[in-house]
Amino acid sequence: DLGTLLDMVTIPYTASEIKCLMLQLLRGLEYCHSHSIIHRDLKMSNLLLTSSGILKIADFGLARTFSLPGKPMTPNVVTLWYRAPEVLLGDTHYTPAIDLWSAGCIMGELMQHKPLLPGNTDQEQLDYIIKLLGTPSETIWPGFNKLPGTKLLKFQNQTFDSIKSVFPRFSENTQGLLAGLLTYNPKARLTVRQALNHPYFQESPRAQDPSLLPTYPEIRNQLAERESRRRMHEEERRKRAAANRLENIQQKKKKA
Repeated sequence: DLGTLLDMVTIPYTASEIKCLMLQLLRGLEYCHSHSIIHRDLKMSNLLLTSSGILKIADFGLARTFSLPGKPMTPNVVTLWYRAPEVLLGDTHYTPAIDLWSAGCIMGELMQHKPLLPGNTDQEQLDYIIKLLGTPSETIWPGFNKLPGTKLLKFQNQTFDSIKSVFPRFSENTQGLLAGLLTYNPKARLTVRQALNHPYFQESPRAQDPSLLPTYPEIRNQLAERESRRRMHEEERRKRAAANRLENIQQKKKKA
């Protein structure tokens, strides 16, 4: 998966490689949303990269269909680092916009080669978000004060966002797409089609051809060997456990 590759490879992706990965991710999301499906758990470890450079969205265990107006849904979704602020604050009427926030977190992670918002608790996650985007308010996010989490979490006071200072070497359009995905108000957040039509994808450098993406076959082989050993040890453990159970049964029969 993409998360493992990022952990094991020290060389960051180039701008054109990031653009290629984001283009594939958003096209996959467009397909999901056009079929009324919210993934609800987009993260690096749920993105698979084939040996030919094709990105695939995986693990639809938390996915569900949606309708407008939406019915209440559980807020206990999305891995914390990729969780949209409306979900973090307890909104149960969220929309496919939560997937776009996750896509923004993934984009930021690709850009800086490490997790963008790595909180360990809800409060710490909110602190990371505010440090990057500033403090949310009714002005930029109408209805924000009515969310349950606003009564439970503390909000630091920061009047500015830091996207440009955190990513100074990236183009204005790159920063703009990231900001559009990481928008507090889900109604103002970019939709997947708006994201795909963003000038970011038209400017130079263009998206790398997937077949030219680095796929690190040596790491793939290493991971495959590790998984093979894990399965072998698990099979041996299972056989030993079965043999022990059989021996116990035989001993009980002898005593009887």
